[in-house]
Amino acid sequence: MTLSFLDSLQPDLDSACEAINSRHAKLVGAQLPDGLRSHFRELARYIEARTGATVAMMVDMCCGACMAEHNPEFELILHIAHAELRSTGGAPMKHSRVLFIRHQPGLEVEESVKEAIPMLTAPAGVLTTSTHADRLPGVLRLLKEAGLEPQTATGKRTGGRGIILGCDFSAARKLAKKVNSFLFIGSGAFHPVGAGIATGKPVIGADPYTGQALVYTDIKDRMLRKRFAAMELAKNARIFGILLGLYPGQLRRRKALELKRLLEHEGREAYILAARRFDPENLSHIGMDALVSTACSRIAIDDDARYPIPLLTPPELDIVLGKRDWNDYVLDELG
Repeated sequence: MTLSFLDSLQPDLDSACEAINSRHAKLVGAQLPDGLRSHFRELARYIEARTGATVAMMVDMCCGACMAEHNPEFELILHIAHAELRSTGGAPMKHSRVLFIRHQPGLEVEESVKEAIPMLTAPAGVLTTSTHADRLPGVLRLLKEAGLEPQTATGKRTGGRGIILGCDFSAARKLAKKVNSFLFIGSGAFHPVGAGIATGKPVIGADPYTGQALVYTDIKDRMLRKRFAAMELAKNARIFGILLGLYPGQLRRRKALELKRLLEHEGREAYILAARRFDPENLSHIGMDALVSTACSRIAIDDDARYPIPLLTPPELDIVLGKRDWNDYVLDELG
């Protein structure tokens, strides 16, 4: 049965209230993803009724745990719905003032999984996001009963089995040579398409919100055609902007400097452009022919149509410069 919003945050929410009281926090920040922002007032009322704190919503866009803030104006910050990340080097990130509160709505997945079962080939790997990680035991049981020999693995930047991120498909890659197909529990195309590219194996999605199963092959092919077009346009670019993301979970200083040296060695101009969040407005009027993002790996894939110039990932730049073959295309991972 689907849980209410406040129930979906337990037991982490009550633990957070205890932490607020023990630290005598007066002003607490709350980061919520777009899909949960409508619940902010409900969240604030709950916390303020149980603590001596005032809750302020941090209204900057929040798409993942990589955007967890460290603003000194808040004694504590509550980061809602994303699991804590390891750093891009694999070590635990330091979040002394950030409390991560899991959002697990308890959606029923049995209907969509049963629809997906005939499309899978054993052995089958199982993937999901942190939102639906609590559904995995039941999913594994269904697949085992169907003779699909389900398997899971733990990713480099995540702490739970089977969990993948838009910037970390290592939980899928670890199983690539052990399985013949993957089942993804969740919504949206980016994660299953990314897992398919990372492993070369078919990925079947089971969407808890629609109760339907979906094969992502056509979507993957369309995305790859778009990326090929962007790379072709970038081949004639002479002046490159390298995007350096300043969120702690996205910061790749070494990679940005490496790309600048690479481009200059190839006779191109290269300049590093730093920001917490990138959009066409704050990148306009700088005079770049093309951009390469070392920040969130989804910027180039999801937002490319918003930009008037090619926007690439680091592996795509390697293809443009002839350092990597198109047949060796991979998504950019921050691991």
